[in-house]
Parts: sequence; C-alpha cells; structure tokens
Amino acid sequence: MRKRTLFLKILLVPIVLAAVLLIVFFTGRYGWKMFGFHACESADIESVEVTADGVRITGCDPSLVPDGFLGYHAEETNGILYVGFRFSGLFGMFETGRFDITVPTDSGIREVYIKTSRDEYLIWSIDGISG
Repeated sequence: MRKRTLFLKILLVPIVLAAVLLIVFFTGRYGWKMFGFHACESADIESVEVTADGVRITGCDPSLVPDGFLGYHAEETNGILYVGFRFSGLFGMFETGRFDITVPTDSGIREVYIKTSRDEYLIWSIDGISG
C-alpha cells in the first residue's frame, strides 16, 4: 500500500507541473487578446495593401532585438481600420518579429491606423497620405 502511494505521488507531480506550465504558456501567448488594444504595441510597417475585402499589412517588431510576433487585434469603424500588434520575447520564442497579416473587412476602407494602449497614428489613407 505504501509503495502504491509513493508511486502515485511520483507520477502525479510531473503531470501537475506540466499542466501548470502549459496553462502559464498559453495564458501568456493568447491571454493578451482579452485586453484588446490595451495590450497592443506599435510596429514598423513595410507595406499596406487595401482591397475590397481585406487589408494586408507586412512589417516587423521595431525593437533592436526583435521579439516574436504573437498576433494582432483589429476593429473596423465607419471605413476606418484600427490595428494593434503584440510581440513577446518569452511567449513568442518560436516566432520571428516579422509578420504578414490580412485583416478581413466588411466595407471600403478609407484609412488604416495603428492603435496601441497610448496612441494611434495613420499608416495608410485613400488619399495617399500616411504618417
């Protein structure tokens, strides 16, 4: 009976530890999406292409040592698309800092802004003016 209890403890400890590590990793990697633009950062934008059904944006992390790209958050309001990006050195360790995303849109887009927790700035306009 004593050997069986010891065996269960030895087996249970690594399983619980692995479960906790997985929960922490996935919370760090995907949990930021619950906070919307409050968890978003800016990015160096290389190109913006607007079509009738989406906006394609390519770019990279602006840091000196790039963090891995985790994803983006986007909202469309009255022909204006707001996009925020998320990078992480720890939780994005399997990714590069580069991204090539296509944000689906419902209507014609007139302007595209990068939005972060602190500010927003224009990166594309139908008039050809960008910040």
